[in-house]
Amino acid sequence: MLACVSCSSRNTSQTLPDKKKNIMKYTSVGKANKFGYAKVSLRKDDIYYEGVVDSAGLEIIPLQSSLLVNDLTDTIALIQYARGFVFADLRTMTGDSAALEKLQLYQFAYPYSCGLALVQMDDLYYYINEKAEPCFDSKFDFAESFIANRAFISTGKKKWIIDNEGNIIYDIIYDQVSPYNDSLWQVTRVKGESYKSGFMNRDGKLVIPLKYDQVGYYDSEFNRTRVRIKDKLGFVDENGEVAIPLVYDYAEVFYKKLARVRLDGRYFFIDVDGKETKEQ
Repeated sequence: MLACVSCSSRNTSQTLPDKKKNIMKYTSVGKANKFGYAKVSLRKDDIYYEGVVDSAGLEIIPLQSSLLVNDLTDTIALIQYARGFVFADLRTMTGDSAALEKLQLYQFAYPYSCGLALVQMDDLYYYINEKAEPCFDSKFDFAESFIANRAFISTGKKKWIIDNEGNIIYDIIYDQVSPYNDSLWQVTRVKGESYKSGFMNRDGKLVIPLKYDQVGYYDSEFNRTRVRIKDKLGFVDENGEVAIPLVYDYAEVFYKKLARVRLDGRYFFIDVDGKETKEQ
């Protein structure tokens, strides 16, 4: 298990511009989250401003041209600020235009998930808790945000799946690992110029054998991914199972629920179930 440690540090960024309250009219007001916070924006004289209001409509993060509100799904907002990223606890924001200057500035950051946020400093990745304290006793060459209490990390040639308490769930043996969707990773073994890919679940169990020579991008709208074995193409679903048999000599990705394919020298369209249909 990776031990949890904590430290505190402060970075400052450029001085924020002053703003007269309750004078500028918003260009747009975003939908409030379940806690009543909403992003607001204004474009004035070719300058774009963003900020955050609470459920009473008060600006708790005043409109500023030096920030972008990247994530506002919880009480902790991820703000792209000056030359980096900060996490602002909206419960403590009072409309002070200089408040963001007092927060830790990260090189890059991802929203909180499963109680932890992934951040990057000096080109290394690590996780922080909701108090902005670093968790686990290591930094990593690469890491992903947690989904369902699981995340992929790597340092050098070593790769692991860990849970959000720092326990190593699985020591990965594959040459390449990449996220497929919220429940699977695509895993690949490389031998010379040969690539064989399959799918692993979030506990490290190989659920689809390494049999594909090529795996495309998972399209969550249609739950289909184009795959190839030798010179034949088809499609798998969100579980990595074959949804449309690999029989086609040519296949495009789905667009407006249709994919153009070629079989036995003939081009035609199929729907997401593999049935031939007319172009819409």
